[in-house]
Amino acid sequence: MMGFSNVTNPTSFILRTQKYFQAAWWLFKESPLFGTGLWSYRNLVYDAQAEIERVKGDFFKGYAEPKPRRVHNEYLETLNDGGLLAGLVLLIFVGVVLKHGLAVIRKEDVPLQERIIASAAFYSLVGVLVTALFFFPFRLNSTLFMTVLMMGITEGLYLRHMGLIEKLRPSLPGPRYALLSVVLLFLIAWLYYSGYKPFKGEQEHLGYKKAMATGLFKEAEKSIVKALEYDPDNTLYCLYAAQLYMGPAKDLAKARDMLERAVHLFNGDATKWSLYYLKGQLAFQTGAIMEAKAALEKSLQYNPLYTEAKEKLDEVNKVIKEHDKVMIKFR
Repeated sequence: MMGFSNVTNPTSFILRTQKYFQAAWWLFKESPLFGTGLWSYRNLVYDAQAEIERVKGDFFKGYAEPKPRRVHNEYLETLNDGGLLAGLVLLIFVGVVLKHGLAVIRKEDVPLQERIIASAAFYSLVGVLVTALFFFPFRLNSTLFMTVLMMGITEGLYLRHMGLIEKLRPSLPGPRYALLSVVLLFLIAWLYYSGYKPFKGEQEHLGYKKAMATGLFKEAEKSIVKALEYDPDNTLYCLYAAQLYMGPAKDLAKARDMLERAVHLFNGDATKWSLYYLKGQLAFQTGAIMEAKAALEKSLQYNPLYTEAKEKLDEVNKVIKEHDKVMIKFR
């Protein structure tokens, strides 16, 4: 359910996962106490991989797809995101929930039907927690929902049968109504910015792809511009816009702006080496030869296996060499 269907080559999968773990451990050592920030692995992993290659060498050997999005281990990713502090909080939280689940299962005066429900919820949680050693169940909406539901069932049964909650008639005086209104407004705003706008951006992104496939480049430009209006920090949209302006739309100034924006706002949606490759390609097209050389070298730093960047860098170096010959001749 969480990745086995995509593993067509087990050996390749294991090798990639080992690389992900190495990068995750490297990032954890950079900030072991508080971590590198929520969801930071996907955009910092490229720098970690490049640094491991620089220090140890041969990191990219046999690494067919050096573009990780997740660590493939929830606990390592938690250590990346929040350091030992987050790891400790997660350990305490999960430990308390499992302890409460076992208490309900073992409590003989709890009705058998409810003990069976508690057992099902408890072992579902255990299964998810074991899976988290190898995959990323908490990052999947459906699995996260089921995990939270199982935790809710476990805790609800525990609180009920330990006499920690009781049925009361709800009362909502004036201040509570005001607080409820604030919470409701907050939820609406959160859903608008984190749900509605990205969803509309993705719809425009799909419109861009359809327009590009049919050769309607003006329509494609309108769609990708709207997508960026809805989701301005999306690296992938900036990359697509840059490619459009480098190609059919032919506006190299806008292409440069989009690429710089993608690099500045990089969030792991695209690969870092592809951004620098396009940056080098654009610089080469505009005659900025040394800038092109630097960008292409940066691309290869992030992925030494990237053939296109190697070929383009050879082309750039050839131009530089020819230029130097001409300059020597005129001198």
